[in-house]
Amino acid sequence: MTLDESLTCVAHLDACGTQATLWELAEGLAQRYPAEVLWRRLRGMTDPYPRRLLVFALYEQPSSATVATRMRGLDNDTDEEVAYYALNYRVKRCEPDALAKMTSPRSRYDAPCEQWATTFAQVGACRYEPGAPFLVGGLRHACLNVVRASEGALLSIYPDAPKAQLATPEQVAAYFLARMKRRH
Repeated sequence: MTLDESLTCVAHLDACGTQATLWELAEGLAQRYPAEVLWRRLRGMTDPYPRRLLVFALYEQPSSATVATRMRGLDNDTDEEVAYYALNYRVKRCEPDALAKMTSPRSRYDAPCEQWATTFAQVGACRYEPGAPFLVGGLRHACLNVVRASEGALLSIYPDAPKAQLATPEQVAAYFLARMKRRH
């Protein structure tokens, strides 16, 4: 499917005769088109479905300063999905300002559990200690994969934590809340 066909089909995938999901289309576009081509098509586009497809395709691009700069311009977008994935691209690069924004109490996104868990894990992979309160909050999340990602992320940031004494999310939360209080 060409870029134009993908952009036309995205709002009505069933009508286009494709079994592909939005993410599968995005992955295909990311593999076939350079970021600059995707970005040129995105600029000025207002239809939410093609915009999301292009942002998802950019998100799937290999880490690059050029794409990160483009995404920086989208992380305040009025479309929450566009804003989340634009910001999350930069979080994957461990950019301090993106990590600060993602973990801020003011920033809350309605992301699917699997993606949200990936974000929590990435905060830990970046060893972003100011994000610890955000991670502790994830221990109370309804999705178990977010809870597990939060635990793992906290242990990545604080590898000296007594893992054997942290058997439940409640114990993990109590330990890290106490540890954060001692630091301040």
